[in-house]
Amino acid sequence: MEGLSSLLVAQKLGRIGRELAGEGESYQFGLLVASAVAYVGAAWRIGASYPSVATSPLSSTLLGATVTAFIFLTVIGFSLRRTNVIESSALALFLAYNIWLCGFDVGSISGPSSSYAPLLSNILPHIQTLINFVANTLPKPVLFALAYRLTVLHLASYILPTIGADSWDSEDGVDDGWNGGPVRVSFFVIVSGFEG
Repeated sequence: MEGLSSLLVAQKLGRIGRELAGEGESYQFGLLVASAVAYVGAAWRIGASYPSVATSPLSSTLLGATVTAFIFLTVIGFSLRRTNVIESSALALFLAYNIWLCGFDVGSISGPSSSYAPLLSNILPHIQTLINFVANTLPKPVLFALAYRLTVLHLASYILPTIGADSWDSEDGVDDGWNGGPVRVSFFVIVSGFEG
């Protein structure tokens, strides 16, 4: 669900970027700079995560295959004009995020995470203990992954209802929305076929 939601968010960002690019050259320049920053950030994160991810020949091969597949699909999308740099840079960030998570070692966390704070009868110390527990015990990548997943799923919950909501409004000859869509037309053809 995280991957599909990330794809939905990337496609929605690409669509919004296309609409903004039509507004003027300043938007186009800003979107290109933002996409370039995303590409550079993703490349840096993949390069920095490589030593911790590529611990065996299999993992380094899979990492190389993943990056190669991303580049290959990006080139195909650009050549077929099915994608834009905004979508591609968002997916590059998602790929770098997943590679970073693969290289995270749970055993490397040490410090005050194992300390126990006793709970008092007041609610404020309970909340402070919970915040301290979350901040000191849970690894930062786990917190980051949780925040990312919640954000992406929340954005996807807004995007999914809009898919197909007005896709037939721009078509010529469709007067009443979905009533003239292919489901209604095919039903009409089937019914008229039985009558004839």
